[in-house]
Amino acid sequence: MMRDRSLVQLAEQAAAECHDPLFRTLVQDAPDVFLVLDDDGFIKYATPSATRLYGDVPLKGANVSSLVAGSERVVPHGVFDPATTADVYDGLFRITRHDGRRLVVAVRYTDLRHDQAVRGQVLTVRDVTQEHRLAVELEYQAFHDTLTGLPNRALFTSRAEHALALARRAGRTIAVLFVDLDDFKLVNDTMGHAVGDELLVGVARRLAAVARESDTAARLGGDEFALLVENLPSPEAADSIADRVVAAFGEPFSLPAGPVLAGVTVGVSTTADGSDVREMLEHADLSLYAAKSEGKRRWRRYTPVLSAGTARRRELHEALKDALATSALTLAYRPVVILATRAIAGFEPFVRWPHPVWGTEPTAEVLAVAEESGLIVPLGSWALREAFTDAARWHRMIPEARRPVLGVNASARQLRNPGFAEGLRRCLHDTGLAPSALVLKLSESTLLGPDDRITADLVGLKELGIRLAIDHFGAGYCSPGHLRKLPIDVLRIDKSFVDTVTDPQGRKLTEIMIGIAHAIDAKIIAVGIETEEQRALLMEMGCHLGQGPLLAEPVDAQAAEELLRSRHRIINELFRYR
Repeated sequence: MMRDRSLVQLAEQAAAECHDPLFRTLVQDAPDVFLVLDDDGFIKYATPSATRLYGDVPLKGANVSSLVAGSERVVPHGVFDPATTADVYDGLFRITRHDGRRLVVAVRYTDLRHDQAVRGQVLTVRDVTQEHRLAVELEYQAFHDTLTGLPNRALFTSRAEHALALARRAGRTIAVLFVDLDDFKLVNDTMGHAVGDELLVGVARRLAAVARESDTAARLGGDEFALLVENLPSPEAADSIADRVVAAFGEPFSLPAGPVLAGVTVGVSTTADGSDVREMLEHADLSLYAAKSEGKRRWRRYTPVLSAGTARRRELHEALKDALATSALTLAYRPVVILATRAIAGFEPFVRWPHPVWGTEPTAEVLAVAEESGLIVPLGSWALREAFTDAARWHRMIPEARRPVLGVNASARQLRNPGFAEGLRRCLHDTGLAPSALVLKLSESTLLGPDDRITADLVGLKELGIRLAIDHFGAGYCSPGHLRKLPIDVLRIDKSFVDTVTDPQGRKLTEIMIGIAHAIDAKIIAVGIETEEQRALLMEMGCHLGQGPLLAEPVDAQAAEELLRSRHRIINELFRYR
């Protein structure tokens, strides 16, 4: 009791000596709680603020452990233990008061038993409940996706590193699955971003439902998700997980805007595929890229051969983006000729990419990369405007009867873009090219889907005067019955039929293709003619237009213009010749 009195007297003496009401207020009403304890933890002195912190409980003479109903350490920086020899400890504790209220407090312990003025153990206690709640929320936001609530890339990577360390010690396998939502951009473009967000939330829930309790489902960004699968007996065990993930997205999502079918493509990497998490993530990404290049709604597990091929395509993708941004691409034109006279009836543009290191990149590879990555839309827009500008210039310099027709490609991704038809009209208007001079080449697969908007767009373009062609006819699955419903003007016979036209069976199949074209009153262009025998047989079957190495090599825009100015006959008979 003498020590108690000495501490109180010390405080009262300091206040009296200062003769300062403000000082006395700070001592009596400080928000921090100061407790002075004896050697056994009994309270010798408590500031009045202790009542606000602990509630209506006995203070003076009580043991410090009796102030709360329970406590647990949250983030300890030391351990409060009077028996130790250290002088200072800090810790963060979650306490439960006797009235049930839960608080988070920061506690600082200082051993001042050697101080003649205090002679006790001092606890400084501060209520940091609000600050801790805010810190927890900020930490959650830093490591979780705000839309779906799933862990984000940072937390996913951290958990993968921890899981990999455990797996290596236990001789087990972990797998990383990169999950990409197919055609998500199409949903955003056609149904709006609000529906797109609802779909992402649904995808997150479905992926989390596939995951086991020990697994981690995450959203890496955009429409890319991931699944960390722990404690697998072997790399092959990841295959069944990938199967389940793809199968889980076979059913449509029931959204307020209506049912939406959204499949996924998956890339898989396991402990056997990388020395660390960074390498595993890279390999899962490569596997995903390879799976998407093979089609949709499938999965692919990493194999070393993917690194070279897929890395090359990724390099092409980045370089193609730069080429588009710097106008490093050019167009070349394949002539379409009348087989009997070799007169040029039209031109078909294609992209050339004269790369300073790689040389001129093959068009098929460039287009495949553009289609996979979505660059086909800006690439197509650029190619259309360039081709329309060239064709309009040619048309202004020659008589109408000798003006060539321009045949341009439109990919499935371009057609699904809601602004494609309007962009085409605007491009025609801006360049001054007549719609009747244009043939729009479409793939069979593009025309098979029951997309009412695409059908309406094609009908509108046809009414504008644009001709429509089916490219690579015969190589797909478009039935003659379906053809009757489409406003098609031209069928382009696929090269695979032209290559076999000299064989009896191949000739019969080609005759069937040409007969279908005549039945729907469509003109016919045979693609890839290489020999005089092929040209003669095709003419005999009723095909009068073609292109290929035998007939004319591709030329650039300037050479095409020179052809038009020269004595070469340019005859616009594509839609008159029977």
